[in-house]
Amino acid sequence: MVPECEQSPAQFEDEAALALLPPGACQRYAPLAPHAACERDAFHHNHTIACDAFVYQNHDTIFAEFDLGCREWMRTLVGTVRNAALPVALLLTGYVSDTFGRRTAFCVFSTCAAVLGIVKAFSVNYQMYLSMEFLEAALGYGFNSAAYVMMVEIAHPSLRAVFACTTGIAYGVGGMVFAWLAWSLPYWRHLLLLIHALALLLPLYWLLLDESPRWLHARADAPAAAAVIRKAARWNKVTNIRQL
Repeated sequence: MVPECEQSPAQFEDEAALALLPPGACQRYAPLAPHAACERDAFHHNHTIACDAFVYQNHDTIFAEFDLGCREWMRTLVGTVRNAALPVALLLTGYVSDTFGRRTAFCVFSTCAAVLGIVKAFSVNYQMYLSMEFLEAALGYGFNSAAYVMMVEIAHPSLRAVFACTTGIAYGVGGMVFAWLAWSLPYWRHLLLLIHALALLLPLYWLLLDESPRWLHARADAPAAAAVIRKAARWNKVTNIRQL
């Protein structure tokens, strides 16, 4: 932005201001005097200063809303913080799923992911957004790991590779659906609210899923494990329980 040349409100395509900008988006020519006129001769063309304000073409992203122009490290820090939270998520997932069960871990972590994602959509500044990004990953990412472990434990050994491939396909389809949603709903707050509101449905799997019989067996709860296996036999119309 060139304050001496900007209209009110500032416009992204301002020919007068663009003519007084050097190559690049983070520097501008220094004015020769305070409150200089918007004229080429009023600026020092051999001396540039850092821009202290920016005009954005697209206001639908956190880049514009939190004024992250020319602060590349702040933009990349979001991904860094999320990746730093993933080891925490894996540690929590391992403890909770081994102690309280795969189904419990899935429902608890999916609830955390949904709620914290909705809170993130209401972030009032960059610092709050960054904090919610860490918490959502640390307390919410575990539902993915818990679901995968549960799938492996429930599936017949001969079908585990098929299930794993199906999971990979589902990730690809999910990525395409997310891209379509982002195109249809470009404002970042609305997009976060939509996808995390849908995630509130995930804890309902508590009503549809039984606990992993392998985990129940490892916890020496043979009656509960047998009940799950008998239920699976009824659903799959298996009369010989040894076929499971």
